Amino acid sequence: MLFPVDVRFRDVSASPAFEARARELAGKLEHFSRAILRCSIVLSRPHDRSRRGSLFEVHIRVTVPHVTLEVTRSHRRRRSHEDPLVALSDAFHALTRVVEDYERRRREARRGGESVRHPEIVG
Repeated sequence: MLFPVDVRFRDVSASPAFEARARELAGKLEHFSRAILRCSIVLSRPHDRSRRGSLFEVHIRVTVPHVTLEVTRSHRRRRSHEDPLVALSDAFHALTRVVEDYERRRREARRGGESVRHPEIVG
């Protein structure tokens, strides 16, 4: 992997399996963009519901030149997010679309002779 990946846990005990999967998915982002400088992933449990189960939230921030791409996935009505790995997968799926969009805009700017600098993109 060409860029550092920071995995953090907020209000959740650390999970080696989650961290390994997060690093694996982050490494796959290189397929979509070589411009990635850093990736930060935060797993949290914002609402602890003892009767209905706990849902996880995943926040991913990717830094590329001049831009920060961010995705947060939290589905209060999707029971699948009781599994942190499913929440992680959903977040990376959304982030992949954001990174692809960033690369498309970057290519279009280069073709048109415009500056490659973009406003912040948040997905």
